[in-house]
Amino acid sequence: MAVEGTVVEVKRGEPVPAHVVVGDVVVVQPDHGGPKFGMPHAEVTVSALSSEWPFPMCLSCVLPDRCTRDNGLCCYACWCALCAHAEVAEQNDIRGLLGQKEWYKQCCAVCCAVWCAGICCSQCFAWLWAPCIMTAYGTQVRDGVKRKYGLPDDEVCGTTTLSTYLPAYCGIYFVPIIFPNHSQCAAYQMLYFMRYTRKGPAPECPCYKYCCVHCSPPAAGAEEDKYQRVTRKVGKTLREADHHAMEDLSDNLHHDVQDGDPFKNQNTKDDAVTTAQPT
Repeated sequence: MAVEGTVVEVKRGEPVPAHVVVGDVVVVQPDHGGPKFGMPHAEVTVSALSSEWPFPMCLSCVLPDRCTRDNGLCCYACWCALCAHAEVAEQNDIRGLLGQKEWYKQCCAVCCAVWCAGICCSQCFAWLWAPCIMTAYGTQVRDGVKRKYGLPDDEVCGTTTLSTYLPAYCGIYFVPIIFPNHSQCAAYQMLYFMRYTRKGPAPECPCYKYCCVHCSPPAAGAEEDKYQRVTRKVGKTLREADHHAMEDLSDNLHHDVQDGDPFKNQNTKDDAVTTAQPT
């Protein structure tokens, strides 16, 4: 039986051992077979043995019942997926490329590495290695978050975290429709989990603080501004117009974990009120 503070190494693609307890330090090997590009193994302190995602990851950024929960976080994850992953990494003490800890340093390190790979390598190798850096980085961050909170493997295909980020890499050179980019969906799911389930802080990136925050729900006790009011009305309209066909399809492919979600109960009440209104 492991004691508190014990360092446990989790091999690539394997779940956290059953003997791990809250407080143990878990060393997570990246769930990909390629090079690490200077990124260390994610070392995270176990905070929960079993948790659930607030909603399935697949298509979470385009389904009204999910993206409208916090339009600001969804917008931030879509436009700044790298910054979103870096902020999640900093909140969970996951070091990025070259051992950087602060989120902005992790972003700069990844961007510089991609730029150097694209410029310094020959053309036949640049297209192969440059996108791999972000793929490896995103895989490392998501693996660390899942192992720290005991989250299930809610991935695009199977249980391998790499399957969430590999389609984006393939979509650069092939057909994006066939290989859609799910890194934004993964970023939004992790941001929402940290912000609302773990009661973490709001993102610090200027893109969110000065732009996307106006699409997020107002803080407790604060009055909503005109942008938040419009966003709330648009989100309500989208949810009412949606017939949940795509949600049902996605939830059949990925286990839905919304049983205890207050949004689900609220949607049920709204449906009941709508049904009771005379035609």
